[in-house]
Amino acid sequence: MSSQYDVLIVGAGIAGSALAHALSQSSALPRRIVLLERSLAEPDRIVGELLQPAGVAFLDKLGLQGALEGIDAIPVHGYVVVQDSRIVHIPYPDGREGRSFHHGLFLQGLREHAIRAKGVDVIEATVNELVEEKGRVVGVKATRSSGKEKKVFRADLTIIADG
Repeated sequence: MSSQYDVLIVGAGIAGSALAHALSQSSALPRRIVLLERSLAEPDRIVGELLQPAGVAFLDKLGLQGALEGIDAIPVHGYVVVQDSRIVHIPYPDGREGRSFHHGLFLQGLREHAIRAKGVDVIEATVNELVEEKGRVVGVKATRSSGKEKKVFRADLTIIADG
């Protein structure tokens, strides 16, 4: 397999996975995209997420609404403020809804969209260093989870989205 890509993304978190999927959909010409992630296992930590209505709408726009399916995402209709037994409900405008969910399940859903996207290679590898030529980043050196040898991945555009 060639290690030359149009776009290289380091980090298959929320931003990296969504970006890989979006870039695969956004061009008339096919793009070769590689998404490198140290561990593709579901994160094992207690983290909740609240996605505001604009975020839900943006997922729809990107074709990623499926990442909210099958993860017990709970509709959120606004906020509740409590002070001295006084409860004030502050609804989202126009009846819009956000979603609350488990971070790891949502992340795995986004990664699945990236894995299924045309032209995207998702590779479990640890990035060790940037590859530079004439002062410009042209790729990275990474070690695949299945080996110890560093491999060079090159791209016209390298994006670091590792949090």
